[in-house]
Order: sequence, then structure tokens, then C-alpha cells
Amino acid sequence: MITKDEQRAMRNIFRLCIGLLLTARTVAQVGYDTVAHRPVGPGMWHTRIVNSSVPWNINVLTVDLKNQYMSIETAKSNDRLGATGQGSFERTSSMARRKSRPGHLVVAAVNGDFYDTGTGVPINIQIVNGEILRNPGSPPLKSTLGFDVNSRPMLNTVTLSAKLILANTVRTIAGVNTARGENQLVLYNRYKGTTTGTNEYGTEVLIRPLGSWLANDTLRCVADSIVQGKPGIPIPAGLGVLSAHGSSKALLDTSVRQRDTLKLWLGISPAPAKLKELVSGYPKIVFNGQNHVQQGYTQEGGPSHAFQREPRTAGGFSADSSTLYLITVDGRRAGLSVGMTLDELAEFMIKIGVRHGLNLDGGGSTTMVLRDAIMNVPSDGNERAVANALLIVSSAPTDTLSSVLLSPRSLRIFRGESVQLTFTGYDKYFNPIPLEASRVRYRISARLGTVDAIGRIVAASRSDSGYVYAEYDAMRDSARVVIKDVGRITLAPKSVVTDTSRRVTFQVESYDIDNIRKSLPPESFQWRVTNPSIGTTDLNGIFKGKSPGSTKVVASYLQFADTANVTVELATGTRLLDSLETLVGWRVSGQNIDTMATSVSLSEETKTLGERSFRLDYAFTYDPSKLSYAYLDTDIPVYGVPDSIIIDARSDSASHRLFYVVTDNDGELFRIYSNKFANRVGTFDTIRAPLSTPVPIGSGGDFQYPLRIKRIEIQLGSSRQAGMVYLGSVFLDNLRVSYPKITTRVDAEGTHPPTSFRLFQGYPNPFNSSMVIRFVLGSPARLDLRLYDVLGRECRTFFSGDAQAGEHMVYLKGDGLASGVYYVRSTLDPFQLLKVVLVK
Repeated sequence: MITKDEQRAMRNIFRLCIGLLLTARTVAQVGYDTVAHRPVGPGMWHTRIVNSSVPWNINVLTVDLKNQYMSIETAKSNDRLGATGQGSFERTSSMARRKSRPGHLVVAAVNGDFYDTGTGVPINIQIVNGEILRNPGSPPLKSTLGFDVNSRPMLNTVTLSAKLILANTVRTIAGVNTARGENQLVLYNRYKGTTTGTNEYGTEVLIRPLGSWLANDTLRCVADSIVQGKPGIPIPAGLGVLSAHGSSKALLDTSVRQRDTLKLWLGISPAPAKLKELVSGYPKIVFNGQNHVQQGYTQEGGPSHAFQREPRTAGGFSADSSTLYLITVDGRRAGLSVGMTLDELAEFMIKIGVRHGLNLDGGGSTTMVLRDAIMNVPSDGNERAVANALLIVSSAPTDTLSSVLLSPRSLRIFRGESVQLTFTGYDKYFNPIPLEASRVRYRISARLGTVDAIGRIVAASRSDSGYVYAEYDAMRDSARVVIKDVGRITLAPKSVVTDTSRRVTFQVESYDIDNIRKSLPPESFQWRVTNPSIGTTDLNGIFKGKSPGSTKVVASYLQFADTANVTVELATGTRLLDSLETLVGWRVSGQNIDTMATSVSLSEETKTLGERSFRLDYAFTYDPSKLSYAYLDTDIPVYGVPDSIIIDARSDSASHRLFYVVTDNDGELFRIYSNKFANRVGTFDTIRAPLSTPVPIGSGGDFQYPLRIKRIEIQLGSSRQAGMVYLGSVFLDNLRVSYPKITTRVDAEGTHPPTSFRLFQGYPNPFNSSMVIRFVLGSPARLDLRLYDVLGRECRTFFSGDAQAGEHMVYLKGDGLASGVYYVRSTLDPFQLLKVVLVK
């Protein structure tokens, strides 16, 4: 049977998870889902919470610190304080396995402190089973999470005060496992290594504790042996060595004899008596139930990534000190989890009941292990070897089958989607007991969907709620099921400019009632245009302009709808944007240049059309590790849908490269590359920058018109001699755009077969292993479909060949690619750009 304490722990954490869901929906409008909640040991519960809107993937372990079968330990990688090479580090899962033995099962573990990446030495004090591994770190002091012999927790910055107590004197112990200095007395234990590593100028006493090693307790020890004038004596496991030099050596030589009983006081302050385990981190982020991030960051000196979203590991405890919380948040995983700032982590911890909380090492180190399985998704792609870990140990015996648990306890499933149930047997100590599959039965009401023999639910097509049941002989459990439907849809782009040749592919994002994004097939939506004389949309939301003017495009699904604005603008030939006759509206800046010697002025002698041109005078010192740029910042709106940006340029003797930084319809930044160097001397050359291949700056997005020119970038050329100062002048004139040849009217829908190439949004998007992408050809053609990353680098060609007129479907596979945002572009029409998201 389940004890009352275990029932209480289960109810509390479940209420906390439900509280998170309710808070997210009604206050923050952020969708949390509790996707797993299960016991993992006596007084231990694991909960997995996801937030698809951000997104976040969070694992929470709660531990009843009063459970008689539970204990807390820390572990050091390979039981060695520090070393060189691979021996310095060990995976959290390996430490958990290595420390498990019959009657002492490490059920759970998380990574611990920050550490020296060369030696594996943690940056602050650690205590393992009462043995201190190292002194507290240098100021500013970092916080620690510790536990006494009764597993009562503490969280504080601490100092060490250690003493050897003899019959008639007390001698200060300078440190633990540190280098022995002049006249110092130092305590060594096996974590230092196989020997003390000292020189021969001292006396060393091998001591054996008469009880357990503990901090903040008077330890009685026996002097097993005394060695004088010899280097580094061996350190047996569980024993210690008092190593003395100078005046401390003289004290041991005169006051200690073999088999004497000595007293040690290893004081950690502030901390409880009989302190047994301690691990460090920084900073303290929750104090008295309040967000303490800013104060902790200031007091403890970091970390530098505190206000960035990163993978995180944290630990904390409740107001009554009866519940331990261990938390991991995955990060650096596009589509799965972006990580948390320390403020976000602190707020989450406070919501689930943490009164005092500490940030542990994160990033690629973040790991949570439960019963030898890694629960989180490490950002490195696999588990990282680290310096130390915090372990949760069960001493409970194994027993016979006592209860069953159906997980998840509550399911919120989007209509038509599937979820795998887990039906687990436990003994009374929550050790898992295997169930015979042939004796398991599942059932669910037909109005909710179906469930197969292995517990996979496929949700019905309509919203509803009820229960799913699982039975094992006479034992039975149930879980609540809510079938969710669409809660809202959004249409993108919201405002766009096109002409009668360029198609605009609208995309609809669907969100369920929990505000979690869901993929629906494109044909699920109804489309209409409020002014059909301006343009039309097809069944897939592709808009085709017919004549100049503005209209609205409306996408609808059931009772939900969203609207976008479309303006059709027609232009031909070229259009002058700026004759560059005045400096008004322009500002010069740069990167890796001499800003005092770089300027822009007007030249009346060197020009093409008009009376003047821009003269850019520059100076820079060449550094082979850097590129030098001069920037001309501006803000020029551009009418219609041009295909190129053009400028006249005259160079000095160097070859310069011109780029343009532009914004699109929603303000996202893109870089446009020119098609050749500006290197003509003596006369002007026409430099064209095609708009067919805009490269996103930053995270990027879909490029849509209208555009605004924000900057001309000149990558300055030279003969590339390191340390040489280069001076020169570049002349620019007649900034303009050109437009493609277009028709002024589009034939009525359906009167002719398609005569152009059309690329349709892939499905599903985001995708995991593969995505279907459709395209239509009006006539036979040869084409390539290529995938690019957000930096514009080609990742692969996933279709290449001849295709007949009509509709085609090809598969884009995600193997060999990292999670993230990508773009699909064809060689037939590079203006058509699809944004796809890969989530692994």
C-alpha cells in the first residue's frame, strides 16, 4: 500500500503542476503541460512539464526528506579531487551506478558544482559522506546546499574553521587537501590522491576516525602511525593524514605518539551540526520564497550567463525543510527547449514551492538521471562528464507487487493526435515491478478515441473529456483525458506588398486551447479575398495579384479567423532612390576602421549623372583576423517588388565588396550581396545586388516586401599586409532599384493550366524525421530544391532532376541535421522561400 506521506507528496506535487497550468493559462497566457508524473522511489516523485510556447522542457524531482528509506549524498568524479586528463571527470549517470550497491540504490542524480575544466576541481567546497574535499573558494563566496545526518537541508555561503585539539593546546588546521605551506598543519584524505604529495620536510600522522567523518562535530581519531622526514605517505580510503611543517611539525613531534587519541573540529559556518553532505553552486536565486537573482548575482559575482537563456540545473527546499526539489531545464534545443534565464528559473521554482533555491552548473553539464536513465535532453547531444553530483539514495528493500500507476495522470490531447500511456507496477517502496503484458487491459469511451493493447491512445476528432482505464488482474488505475480543439489561428505575413508576378504564400499557425502550437494540413482552412479585383487565393493560401490596389486576405477554420493586408504595387524599369547629391539622411560608421580618419563628403568632380556623388574616405590598419567595414546608415523605403538594388561605384586601387542591409515587411533584417567587386579605377562601374537571395541576419525569417534600405556596407579591400595602414577613397552615385518584367493582369482562376512554378508549405511543420513538400509546375522543367540554414549556407539538395507539368511531392529528411530553423528555395524561383523548423 502507499503510505500517507507518499500520498501527501503525490497530491502536493500534482496540485503544484495543476497550479502551474492554471497560472499559465489565466495570468501569463503561457501553455504548460504536465506530461509525466510518477513515483520513482520511497518519497520520490518525478514530474515532466513542457511549455510549447517558449518552448521549455522541464524535469522536476521532489524528495520527501523525512522518508526513513531516503538519504542524500554527493559524489566526486572518480573519487578524486582533481587530476589531469580524463580521470578528472565522470558522467553523472556513471557516478550514480558506481555508488549503487545492494541496500544502497542511487535512484536519482543531478550534476553539481561549476568546476575547473582542466583539472575537474569544483570551484567551491564539497563534502562527501562527512569528508571535506577542499576549502571554500576565494571571495566572493559562493552558495552551498548541504544536509546533516538527518537529511535536514541548509543553503548558505560558508567558511571553514578546522582545529586539532590536543591535551594542552589547540592548533589551527590551515586547510583540507591543499598544498602544505610554511609552518602549516594540513589535513589530507583519499580524495587528494593515493599519497599526500608533500616533500620530506615535515611530519605526517595517519589518523583513523573512531566514528564517522562529519563536519561541525568533535571527531575522535587514533594516530595509527607517525612518519617523519619522508615525502608523501599513502592515504588509505576512509583514513586521514595530518601533515605538518615547521612549528606545526615541532608540535606533532613533541605532543603526538602512536595510538594516541586525538580530537578534530572541522567547522563549517553557518551550517547545522553533524553536517554530512555539501555541494556548491552559484548564485542563490530564491531566498525566503522571493526572487533573489539580482542580489545573488551581485553578492556572488555571476555567473556571466545569468540573464541569458541557457540549460539549467537547480536545487532547493520547501519552507518546512521537508521537501527537496531538483530541477533541470533543457536548452539550446530549437523547437524543444530554449533554456531559462536565472530570473525565469527562480520564478518557476517559487511557483512549485521552493523557499530557498540554488543555481547549479548548467549548459552542457545539465543532467538528471533516474534509475539509470537520463531524463533530460543534454545540449551537447550526449551526457557530459562533470566534476561532481548530488545523489538521492534508497535503502528500501524490494517487495512484491503492491500497486499500479497509469501515467500520465492527466492527458490533454489535441484531436487526432496520439499519446503513449505507461502502466507500471510497484512494490510498497515504489520499486518498479514488471507487469506481464498479456494481463494488462486498457479501455476508453469511443467518444474520446481509441486505445490499443499496448496503451497507445488516438484522440477522437471532436473535443470532449473523460477517463481512460488500465487493469492488471484485480488492480486498476485511471487517468483523466481531455480532447482539445483549436483555440485560435494566426495568419502570416500580416501585411505584405507584391505585384502580379510574385506569389505570396500565406501560412496559418494554429494553437490549441492551451495556446500550444499545432500543425493542421493546409487544406483545413477556408480562404477568401475581400476585394477579388485586386487578387485571388487558392486552396493553399497562395495569393496572386491581378491589379494595383489593396485588399484583405482572410483565413478561417471553424469559428476562428485571422486577416492579413495585401497591397499590389506595379513598377517597371528602374527607379531612383537617392541621387546621392546631399548627405541629409546619411551617417557614416564602421567596424575595425579608423573612425577619426573615415568620413563621407560630396564630390563635384567625380560623378555620373547629376551634380555630385558620395566620396567615402577611409583608413584602417589591416589585421588578418578581422574584416574592416565602412557603413553608410540611412532609412529609405522602396516601392513595389524590385529584383535588384543598383549603385554606380568607382574604386581606388583596391577591390571592395558592397552589401545592403534591408528590413522586410515586419522589420526583420536581411543582408543583400552584390554580384561583383567594386574595383574599377578611373570610371564608374554599375554594381548590382540581386534581391533573389536575401540572407537573414540573426534568427531570420521569411523575406517579404515591402523593403527598406537601412545601410550600405563596404567591405574594404587591401593588399592584406598585416599591420599596414591603408588609406583610400570610394565614390558612389545613383542608388536605384530595378523591377522585373511583369504582366498587368492575371488570367481568371482556372481558365488556363498553371504556367509557373509554385512551392507549397511543407507538412508537418515543425518536423522531426521527414517533411512532405509539394510543388506544382505548369510545364516540364529541370529544377533543384535546396535547404539553407539561417546564415544562408547551403545544407543539402534534396531534389534534383526533371519534372513533368503538374503536382509533385518530395520528402525532406532531417537526418544529419541539427535542430533549428531552415529555408527551402528552388532554382526555378528563388523568390519563393519556405521556412521550416526541425525539432529532434
